Amino acid sequence: MVVAALIVGFVAPAQADDPSPIDLIAGIAPEVLEGTVPVEGTPSGQQLEVASVGSDVAIEIPVDPSDAITLADGVAAVSIELPATDESQPAEVDASGLVSYDMGDGSSTVLAVKADGSIQISTVIDGANAPTSYAYPLQVPEGATVTLSAETGAVAITAANGTWIGGVAPAWATDAAGLPVATHYELDGYTLIQVVEHDAATTTYPVVADPWLGVGLIDGARWIARDPRGWTLSITPSWFNRINSADGNVIREGWAEVIKRVPSANTTQMYWQYKCHQVFAPFKSTWNLDEWVRRSSYTDSVAHGCN
Repeated sequence: MVVAALIVGFVAPAQADDPSPIDLIAGIAPEVLEGTVPVEGTPSGQQLEVASVGSDVAIEIPVDPSDAITLADGVAAVSIELPATDESQPAEVDASGLVSYDMGDGSSTVLAVKADGSIQISTVIDGANAPTSYAYPLQVPEGATVTLSAETGAVAITAANGTWIGGVAPAWATDAAGLPVATHYELDGYTLIQVVEHDAATTTYPVVADPWLGVGLIDGARWIARDPRGWTLSITPSWFNRINSADGNVIREGWAEVIKRVPSANTTQMYWQYKCHQVFAPFKSTWNLDEWVRRSSYTDSVAHGCN
């Protein structure tokens, strides 16, 4: 279960004639709003709860954008701060349970909590006068490292012993015309910086850009009977896992989560099938690994359609 605690106060809604940043995202990049966890109930007191099935991640979302968002899975916690300014406004929560902040610098930030316990932090850039870089300071456990992959552009957060804690999907940005806007991450110590190369001459505003932070890679893994030759391990990967299918860290650490859940699956043959599904069929509803299959190599497994 995901439980997101939002410490809130009442914020008056924007003028009805002004499209909200959430409305703008719905028109430009509606996929951002897919798979989100809705707020349950009406804001009261100090907390607003969001619940979903399939993850053990707890998420804390602040009303003050200068405070950090925290994701914790019971083993480790990662916090990320937003690119707030002195003019930033407190959180607003719309009817669908999405959270937004007016940053007061020509940009807004929208938080979409996903059912797998990840969170997509979307910046809506209103015009050419808005910043071209957005800083997200990270707070990680003592001894942990934050690494930016030169190959994929993704960010991996690993513990002192090398185990996976969390990660950030590769940067992306798109403008109101549906065209990609050049963007990339930079890492300054423990501060993640997204550079968005927008300008009035080539960009149709607004622009949507975001980091996507996740900690869990596997939502479920269980043995099923679907063939008389033997058992099949049916794996349900998290959405964050699926969108990072080419990242070697995610492949390795996702498999580590699988064998933590199902130690008996820890064979080379099963790993080849797992890796093949992640690389070549990430969006299948489940990744089904057949324990009786024998291939001569990973390449042979790929040639046989992952099984």
